Amino acid sequence: DDARLGRSDWRVGSAFFPYTRYNKLNVAGDGATDEARAKEINSLAFGAVGAFQFANLETGAFIATKLGAEYITDDEFDASAYRASLEIAPAALRRTRSYTIGRTERGNNNRLTLAGSLNAAFDYVYVDELGEAINLAKSNEYGRVGYDINASAALWFPEQEYYFRGFTSYALRDDQTNNGGDAQLFIAGIESRLDPEGGIGLGLSYERGESLVELKDKEAWLLSISVLTK
Repeated sequence: DDARLGRSDWRVGSAFFPYTRYNKLNVAGDGATDEARAKEINSLAFGAVGAFQFANLETGAFIATKLGAEYITDDEFDASAYRASLEIAPAALRRTRSYTIGRTERGNNNRLTLAGSLNAAFDYVYVDELGEAINLAKSNEYGRVGYDINASAALWFPEQEYYFRGFTSYALRDDQTNNGGDAQLFIAGIESRLDPEGGIGLGLSYERGESLVELKDKEAWLLSISVLTK
């Protein structure tokens, strides 16, 4: 969708999409300690996101926002919580640079793309039932403000049809209600695929900190398989 905002040179575009998120982490072994089992995660969420982009045709100013709402439970449907979120990403805090790192015999350019961004984040969570399989929060409700820092470097070799990307991110959430909702999470990883705009990709990432929704201590290596459609 595309609509004008009054008589100004601002325009807004919007998109809406539903999603399902399932996050499970088990500690193997009968001899696992209580401290280790306290880090287990069992989170199943159903939600929807509205993405809005505001652009000024005269100045080139651009702001991207996301409004989200989700219902959170576990895979046994014992837990019950509700979460609303807002993300704001001004173009002034987003940078992308592309460089040619060599021309092939066929005249194609191998490319290196560097990207970085800083987003503001806000969310509110209300927990109706903790359940037995997951500790969704340390209190029945909390409201947080924070930010996400993202950086990446991507290589694209068109003749070999090979795409490689390294990325890192740091997320901070500061609980304004003093109910124990503070969290921070660091992620670094690599991924590769045959096409930067689609196809099957393989990734390896390292995560350390607290899971942002479940508020569980987290340190793990994750192997991922993703499928992007054009």
